[in-house]
Amino acid sequence: MSEKTVEGFRKLTSWVEVIAWVELEGSLYYQAPLDCMPRRVRAERKGSEVKVSPLWGRDFDAFLADEGHLGRFLVHDQAPSSDVDVPEPATLKEARR
Repeated sequence: MSEKTVEGFRKLTSWVEVIAWVELEGSLYYQAPLDCMPRRVRAERKGSEVKVSPLWGRDFDAFLADEGHLGRFLVHDQAPSSDVDVPEPATLKEARR
C-alpha cells in the first residue's frame, strides 16, 4: 500500500523528530489507518514512547505509540495549494479597465 501525502502536512522522518516535536509542544497530528485526514492530538512523552490522546471529545482511547507509528505522525507544513492566486475570469479583468 502506498502512503498518501496529505496536502498542507508533512510526515515526520524519524522517531527522534517525533519526540522533539512532543517535547517542544509543537502542533502534532496523527492519522489512524481508517481516517481520511489527520487529526490534532495531545501528545506526551513517556520514555521512548508517546502517549497519544484526543485533544477534545472522546473520539478514541488514549494509547502509547512507538516507533512503529512513525508514518502516522504529521505536522503542519505549508498552506494548501488553494491559497495560490488563480487567474481572474475575463469578465473581471474587463471590469477593472
